[in-house]
Amino acid sequence: MVDPTSPIGKDFEGYRIYIGDDRDTLSLVSQYDLATPPHDTTGFNTGLDVVRMATPLVEGGITYRYKFTIDHLRDGFKYFAAVTSYDTGDPNIESLESGFAQNEVMAVTGPAPGERGGGVTVFPNPYRVEASWDRGAQARDHYLWFSNLPQQCTLQIFTLAGDLVFTTDFDGATYDGSNARGIFTPGTGIRSVLSGTTYGWDLITRQGQAVASGLYLWAVRDKRTGARQTGKVLIVKSDRENF
Repeated sequence: MVDPTSPIGKDFEGYRIYIGDDRDTLSLVSQYDLATPPHDTTGFNTGLDVVRMATPLVEGGITYRYKFTIDHLRDGFKYFAAVTSYDTGDPNIESLESGFAQNEVMAVTGPAPGERGGGVTVFPNPYRVEASWDRGAQARDHYLWFSNLPQQCTLQIFTLAGDLVFTTDFDGATYDGSNARGIFTPGTGIRSVLSGTTYGWDLITRQGQAVASGLYLWAVRDKRTGARQTGKVLIVKSDRENF
């Protein structure tokens, strides 16, 4: 794209990568920019080859040519990330940068489908309201995670007496966290990205009530293989929350 206000026309310079645990307070974690003239007067002149993929990735009809990995993120926590672009600027106008809102996403880290190791896990277990990531005051703000789920499965939760408390059909390719208010609320102008193997349960029963403290049984059935896994989760509620 040609910038009509720039002496060099095509004045794209590079990209900046931001991340944070709040969508309004992102921090710069890295930046990459062109290194050859006339694009060597702004930025660090890193070049883009260091983040260029050998084979571009096409996802959702969009071609991605660059990849940057952020390490040491905690599973189950929400992170907000954005990539901006900026130009070279000129003697009269400083370098201009695009805004976060154009491509900001909310991501929850977890194992990808190809990285699943072992069986289904639940965390935190025991769950004590309030977990460090869901400090909302209302009951529907809370959630725990089922991880290492098959890509397509049925999840059921029972009381010790065998009463069905909750059931859902999970599809890792389409799950966006919108079932749990504490994870993601549609209509906020931001897209959610999850790993494809994690499901957040908001501790609400199929009758729309908050679950009581106690020990619960869970069962996961893989829709493709029919394999079934079971386990237990202990929930300890808070006397400070409201419904």
